[in-house]
Amino acid sequence: MNNKFIKIEKLTKNFINDKFTVKVLKNLDLKLEMGKIVALIGPSGSGKSTLLHLIALLDKPTNGKISILGKETFNISEEKKNEIIRKNISIIFQNNNLLSDFTAIENVAMPLMIRNYSYSDSIKKAENFLKKVNLSHRLNHFPTDLSGGEQQRVAIARSLIADTKIILADEPTGNLDIKNSDAPINTVTLDKNKIDEPTNNIYEAISIIAKRAAQINGDIKKELLEKLDEFATYNDSLEEIFENKEQIEVSKFYERLPKPHALAVQEWLENKIYYRNTADEVVE
Repeated sequence: MNNKFIKIEKLTKNFINDKFTVKVLKNLDLKLEMGKIVALIGPSGSGKSTLLHLIALLDKPTNGKISILGKETFNISEEKKNEIIRKNISIIFQNNNLLSDFTAIENVAMPLMIRNYSYSDSIKKAENFLKKVNLSHRLNHFPTDLSGGEQQRVAIARSLIADTKIILADEPTGNLDIKNSDAPINTVTLDKNKIDEPTNNIYEAISIIAKRAAQINGDIKKELLEKLDEFATYNDSLEEIFENKEQIEVSKFYERLPKPHALAVQEWLENKIYYRNTADEVVE
């Protein structure tokens, strides 16, 4: 049985404007097997999102072929393309793409209702999936009433409920709330053997954890600044600035969270940090 259910050959994608041609992807070959979880890693601007959009059939390549479940997708009709997407592909967008006029539970139920499930059955299933992402208390809230992390979890639930063969996730954990972590607030003693077990090298493990901690620190700072800006006052009154209770409470909340290094260690112990294990690679 051929289990290569996504096959990419000589894929090229250029973006062209009046002055420049930007070559984002060039002659990319890739084969993905059914049942595998694949992480695409690269710096900002390296074409990760572009590749996902091409696989999701949301954009067309400049050259090359993309086959999904044995079906060539380059010159197919819009009707057949939409059929492939509807039956086989779910997408978790980087910016969530939730429908603002629908509640969290309605957003999650939408893929089922599109497939002609009854409203009541769709809502019941959606409630179960929102429970799995710890949002049972936010079922009837609209996207604008949810935090960035809560919106992301709604998007993840919406993708999972569709039960498709392919889930494409563009930075699916980028906005997830760090307050959901079980990382300790205070200093704790850890078993060195548990830390270096995944790599059998304590120095490599510490290096990976440190890089993740730096990333978490950047995410926390970004989220904190965004939340402070929500409650910012644009009045010149110093009294009003210093008595901005909302900003004070937001700052106190973030001060009470586990430190970035504690969050990173917890993720490492829970096997939630992807890293490249060169020891497992076979040189051909």
